[in-house]
Amino acid sequence: MNWKKLLVRISIPVIGGVASGYIANRVNESHSTKEQYSKLKSPPGSPAPIVFPIVWTGLYTTMGIAHHLVKEERKHSNVESTSYYSQLGLNMLWSYLFFGLRLRGIALIECFILLSTILLTTYQFGKVSKTAGKLMIPYVMWTTFATYLNASTWYLNRNLSKVEEE
Repeated sequence: MNWKKLLVRISIPVIGGVASGYIANRVNESHSTKEQYSKLKSPPGSPAPIVFPIVWTGLYTTMGIAHHLVKEERKHSNVESTSYYSQLGLNMLWSYLFFGLRLRGIALIECFILLSTILLTTYQFGKVSKTAGKLMIPYVMWTTFATYLNASTWYLNRNLSKVEEE
């Protein structure tokens, strides 16, 4: 096993996730994502804010491992990598839309596109490596849950102005 490539493939989504959170916080310096989240009406089943970085670190790690397994199996194919990096980019964009710009309705639309791209990636990974496909399933499940949270939060707070959020 090439441990260096594995570490790089795990680091890319983990560092990207940290960077996207940082950028979302910098766009809206008056309120951090945790502060914004605490001021919104939350739907049933909303986890405590501390849950998100823990879950996402695990998910980014498993998706990096899944990508590594696929790349090691199919060194000369970029089909799977195209959908993988597309979903990763959409994943990073979501924080910016939802927290940075507070465009929760747009973030919801983006979330459906993200989920579709994750499903495609999971399918493609599973065709190359059953293990890689299975490693993506928690990510599919969490993003489905996140889509519910986004939709419900948007609905519950749809009449809230940006001034009222502050």
